[in-house]
Amino acid sequence: MSESASNPQNQPPRITDPRSVQTVALVGSYVPRQCGIATFTKDLRDAIATELGQGQATVLAMDDIPESYNYPNEVRFQIPEQKQADYRTASELLNINQIDVAVIQHEYGIFGGKDGSYLMELLKRLRMPIITTLHTVLRDPSAGQRAVMRDLSRLSDKLIVMSHACVDILHEVYNVPDDRIEMIPHGIPDVPFSDSSFFKDQFGLEGRSVMLTFGLLGPGKGIELVLKALPRIVENHPNVVYVILGATHPNILRNEGNAYRDSLERLVDRLGVRENVAFHNRYVTIDELVRYIGTADIYVTPYPNPAQVVSGTLAYTVGAGKAVVSTPYVYAREVLADGRGRLFDFNDADQLADAVVELLDDPVKRDAMRKRAYLYGRPMVWKEVARRYLEVARQVAGERKRSPRPVAAFKSDEDHTPALPELSLAHLRRMTDDTGMLQHAIYAIPDRHHGYCTDDNSRALVTALLCYELTKDKSVQPLTDTYLSFLHHAFNRENKRFRNFMSFDRQWLEEVGSDDVHGRAVWSLGIAVALAPNKSVLSFATRLFNEALLRAEELTYPRSWAFSLVGIHAYLQRFGGDTRARRVRTVLAQRLFDRFRANASEDWPWCEDVVTYDNAKLPHALILAGQWIPDNAMLEQGLKSLDWLLRLQLLPDKTVSLIGNQGWIKRNGERARFDQQPIEAMAIIEACAEAYRSTQDRLWIERAHQTLGFFTGANDTHSVLYDYHTGGCCDGLHADGPNHNQGAESTLAWLISLLTVMWLDRAVGLEDAEAVKTLTGERASDESPGGEVEAALT
Repeated sequence: MSESASNPQNQPPRITDPRSVQTVALVGSYVPRQCGIATFTKDLRDAIATELGQGQATVLAMDDIPESYNYPNEVRFQIPEQKQADYRTASELLNINQIDVAVIQHEYGIFGGKDGSYLMELLKRLRMPIITTLHTVLRDPSAGQRAVMRDLSRLSDKLIVMSHACVDILHEVYNVPDDRIEMIPHGIPDVPFSDSSFFKDQFGLEGRSVMLTFGLLGPGKGIELVLKALPRIVENHPNVVYVILGATHPNILRNEGNAYRDSLERLVDRLGVRENVAFHNRYVTIDELVRYIGTADIYVTPYPNPAQVVSGTLAYTVGAGKAVVSTPYVYAREVLADGRGRLFDFNDADQLADAVVELLDDPVKRDAMRKRAYLYGRPMVWKEVARRYLEVARQVAGERKRSPRPVAAFKSDEDHTPALPELSLAHLRRMTDDTGMLQHAIYAIPDRHHGYCTDDNSRALVTALLCYELTKDKSVQPLTDTYLSFLHHAFNRENKRFRNFMSFDRQWLEEVGSDDVHGRAVWSLGIAVALAPNKSVLSFATRLFNEALLRAEELTYPRSWAFSLVGIHAYLQRFGGDTRARRVRTVLAQRLFDRFRANASEDWPWCEDVVTYDNAKLPHALILAGQWIPDNAMLEQGLKSLDWLLRLQLLPDKTVSLIGNQGWIKRNGERARFDQQPIEAMAIIEACAEAYRSTQDRLWIERAHQTLGFFTGANDTHSVLYDYHTGGCCDGLHADGPNHNQGAESTLAWLISLLTVMWLDRAVGLEDAEAVKTLTGERASDESPGGEVEAALT
């Protein structure tokens, strides 16, 4: 460990050439995006620019929303977090401009891919030295997070951490060598040591004792605990006001509105402390924040997570010389040691109240604490932190000159599967008009002669919902509405069944579609209920689902049962107490299981004497139902049958050889090799996702990835079926190669397959059961931290 890592307040003397670093590029989230890392990146960039010159410190900003942000001039490039190709383009930009040093702001949640692994696409191509600031260092990482951290360690010339605890974790958990770590404290504004009364009149707080908590508001910040302690504090100091400063976190606001803030308001009223609490629901500028901090007599950080290793809010208030009362999370224990603050136990409102009352009762003790904190924070001002960063930058630049590193030398710690193609909805949009999605295409041109079908619009609805849940791309929502509207029109209210085929002039060509059509519609509507992006879609889909469910028990074919079961389960993730849906699930699952038990043998674990189409959907339904009814025998039958199907079609050399539709495969008969349909690969991937969810066996993840290779060339004719230019997929594989028409069924099979694997990679990387549940309808939170919270998803 470097000398500075052992003593954050004293920079070790080094002899470096100040001319060796003239330009710096910072990569991270950036203002006006509202998150802690964006603010950190802005402050660090401005401080470095003050040292080097304004044009010498540029930014590559990470975008988390499709519409991006109105960035200031120093942002030279924007990287949509889920677009892997843009990471590679960004590396080219930095290399072409011959940037001297790249400074990365790392948090798992702000980069795309499994555990933010897309960042490696950028880092491994950079020719300049890399310094990476770690805003989260986990002591108990998932396998994916551990691999990403080790990759960061190998690709970075230095890892910057902001607490001693992080240094210890990097040693003990990730085996990072001493010379790769540098300890530089969290930067803070340079403010004078002042009395709180100087600022109070600016906010109408004169004559009040001010307690303050600030930061983006959301669950997990411990605000409730402070509110519960407030009645006892007010009893001793009636003039106390607790200021809760900060806008609701944008991710929470998008998904839940102000429900959390409203719950805090209700708690305030129940506790009878309305006159002693002030919510300031604003995202404030740094100048405003400094003045708000100036008003505080006591700052409270009630965070409930013991493992939190850095907090920008705590750093700011210690540096401003404020009396701080905090829970004993890792960073607080370190920064508030030696009388620089007071700690109270997690979830102990009485201890919190006692600490606040004691400090308000004893101004002399409070001021002594403030002075110790202020002096401790002087080396943390942004000017000093920027100089430390530049000193490290010059050091690594000198080391690179002495020992150049080939760009291609990097090999990841993790056995990564090939990079997934970029998600493109271009052909989906091309095939969709204001009625719905057209069935067929001639090459990539929509063929209007064949009109529309409900099957394709059901798949399109699932595609749009999964896409929005993964990317939060608002442009997808109108597609969801179009496909839902088509299903609504397809539903024949007289017989309560779905029609399938519609001509281009919007004339239905039948009164009743097949059982499979009805089952697929139930499937897509169940997913719509589970993943509804708003209340309108939820209400509409719920109503239509319940109407369609009335005929589910009358369906007579196994695949229609299977599709219905998957849809029913997704619906139950939202409305688990619906007894009718639960009863229908049990009836259909038992009916399907009985077919398997009646027909299966040791060497033919199948419910029919021929394996035909959408095959993996049958064991998928058994696995799902067996897990959730629950019925262990049903689950085991599903896993056994799926394993058998995959052994037939996934070859040891990684070739995917799907069962052909020119004869299928019959019991004790020959199997047909062609024509192979993309819809089969989709069914396999979805079933593998459910198998992983029920067993946590990574083999199913590997099989899902292998099956996705069917679309990109790992098939019997080594043909690439996915068209990278159009975003469409060829309509099947013949013995002499692909059918080059790119119809709806094949394109949707590709998109659902890709989205499912992308979801799996995210879920597996985080080892987050909620994220995995999203695959079958349970919503996972996309809340990701700013610069302060320790774990991430999106």
